Amino acid sequence: MIKNLRLPTRGRTRIRTAALLAAPIAALIGITAAPAVHAQVPQKRWSVSAFAQVSKYEDTEASGNVYASVGYLFTPSLEGEVRLSQTLGGSGEFTLLGGGAKYYFGGIAQAKAWLPYVHGSYNQTFGGGLDFKQYRAGGGIDLPLTEAASVNVEAAYVRQELDGPVSSKLNGTELVVGLKFRF
Repeated sequence: MIKNLRLPTRGRTRIRTAALLAAPIAALIGITAAPAVHAQVPQKRWSVSAFAQVSKYEDTEASGNVYASVGYLFTPSLEGEVRLSQTLGGSGEFTLLGGGAKYYFGGIAQAKAWLPYVHGSYNQTFGGGLDFKQYRAGGGIDLPLTEAASVNVEAAYVRQELDGPVSSKLNGTELVVGLKFRF
């Protein structure tokens, strides 16, 4: 019935041109939309962590700490945390309370075997007779075990400023290993 229907030459050229452009346009839309798919905000925004930490400052012996933190994921890449740390030995016992942030390269929504991050925090002592401020900055790796659990390994440069009758500033390093649970 419609077998003999023929489009004018100009119409066929336009259809052929549109068909040729359709594939590259669809590919371009797919490429630009793909990062939006990976940048989805994870459902598990809260985290609880427990860590073992070894600290070494210039002219002091190494000391061990345990610390716990509670974190909140503001974006797929940015997590804020509140932390509480207690020394286990060394030159004196003290408790630190502080806050900080972690930036995950690429965001935690990626299905990777490991996620690198950088971190920084400010901590203040209370109790124990020592009074100092602590600044931490470093990097680490988050090694996911399941969707909700991961192992964290991080290293940090630490600057302590002791207040009191004799003020001093100490530089040191820390190595931290711990478990993180997201919910």
